[in-house]
Amino acid sequence: MTVEAALNSEMEEHFGYIKNSPQGHNTGNNRNGHSRKRLIGDHGEVEIETPRDRNGQLEPQLVEKGQTRLTHFDDQILSLYAKGMSTRDIVATFKEMYGADVSATLISKVTESVIDRVIQWQNRPLDAVYPIVYLDCIVHMVRNSLRYVSWKERKAVATDLKAIYQSVTVEEAELELDRFGETWDEHFPYISKSWINNWANLTPLFNYPQDIRKAIYTTNAIESLNSVIRKNTKNRKAFPSDESALKVVYLVIEAASKKWTMPIHHWKKAMNRFMIEFPDRVPETF
Repeated sequence: MTVEAALNSEMEEHFGYIKNSPQGHNTGNNRNGHSRKRLIGDHGEVEIETPRDRNGQLEPQLVEKGQTRLTHFDDQILSLYAKGMSTRDIVATFKEMYGADVSATLISKVTESVIDRVIQWQNRPLDAVYPIVYLDCIVHMVRNSLRYVSWKERKAVATDLKAIYQSVTVEEAELELDRFGETWDEHFPYISKSWINNWANLTPLFNYPQDIRKAIYTTNAIESLNSVIRKNTKNRKAFPSDESALKVVYLVIEAASKKWTMPIHHWKKAMNRFMIEFPDRVPETF
């Protein structure tokens, strides 16, 4: 069984040599047979044999001492599945890692259990307040504007662009855009033209004070999540169904959310400004 093979691998790692190796002679500690252990998993009960060492020094990680539920095994399968591995890939990986076979049927059962969580997540009640609607404009406009600017002039162009989107009012921003055109249209006429064509989508940013703008003008967090999703879905050349792709996307988001421990930059100032600008829309306990 794969779990038993993994436990034996942990024992081998603990001692630093394979079973029956002469390296174990006169070390003061040796393998000491196995003991039976019954584990409850998401797909029923299973009885395994766990290896023992004579001095009781081994601290297994896959199935810890006193553990009665088999959770790590499912987690490992889901982790590999989230990275874009197919059922066949996971079977091969467990064979390579632990030298043991795991059935494709079991892997399918484990991954199928994710769908229930996906449905529950999709039908969860919405929060009472969502304080931010990200305005995906400014950062991409700057990046696109600088795409064909030489390194020698990029800093100066970026500084003049900053004067536009950091203006206090729309009227001030329009003046800065005119100045930008006067300075750079001869060399890069497409930049000011692009900003003018997208001006209606850019100007909502100026409806908010500076403290709020700092929190909403960039979508780096969203782009980072999209990048992780793309990376893991690209590992699969094709998905057999939409449901299969949905499972991978959900697992990727679930794994990424565990790293969301840092607050949004400038959040305290933005929150104070939200409470000033929208006192009747922000709950007191928010």
